Formats: sequence, C-alpha cells, structure tokens
Amino acid sequence: MSIPTAPVDVVLTISNTRSASSPADIDLLAQAPFSKNAAYTIAGSPNATYSIILPPNGMVMLHSGGNNMNVNSFSCSYPGLTGVLSAAGTDQFNIGATLELKDAQPYGIYEGTFDVTIAYN
Repeated sequence: MSIPTAPVDVVLTISNTRSASSPADIDLLAQAPFSKNAAYTIAGSPNATYSIILPPNGMVMLHSGGNNMNVNSFSCSYPGLTGVLSAAGTDQFNIGATLELKDAQPYGIYEGTFDVTIAYN
C-alpha cells in the first residue's frame, strides 16, 4: 500500500469508476472493502418533477481517527439536478464525488456522511 507523496484527487464517478489525478502515485486497490458510489431510490407523486440538492464544496469530510479527507465536486446522474418520477411514482439516481488526499495521507478506513435533499418542483 502506498501513501501519496503529493496531494492527489480520487474521482468516483456516477458510473462507479475510480481514477486518480496526476501525480497518481497511489494504488487504487481492487480488494474489499470496495468503493461504491451513492445510489438513491426515491418515491412520491407519480410523474412529479423534483430537484436534487447536493452538498457544496467544503462541507463534507471523512474521518479515520484523527485523520481526515475532504470530499468535494459532487455530481449526479441527472446533470441538471432535476428528475421526473415515473408513472409508478419512483425514480433512481447516482452520486459521484472527488476525494482529496493530502500529501502523506495515512491509510485507514475513513467514514462520514453527507446530505442529499430532494424537493418537489
């Protein structure tokens, strides 16, 4: 396992693929626990439109003991952040984001939460 020797951004896309920015001097491990983007299923009034509100930059941090990493640049499978519920009143969407690793970021299991707000239009 390598520890970054410079700041590195790791992007987890809405289609669940990972990539690291240059200098990509870290290993994106393909072993458990696997990274997975956030996936949501919502329900409401049939055929209703809704807006998705994602966390702004600077608001989400993951923690492992005394260590932390910022999560920024949230993205959604609906680029305009607007969806439409089906005739059955359901819909699904995925969220991606960028994890910002610092120079010499210690490895560990980092945890945190973030809010996604859904509002009828």
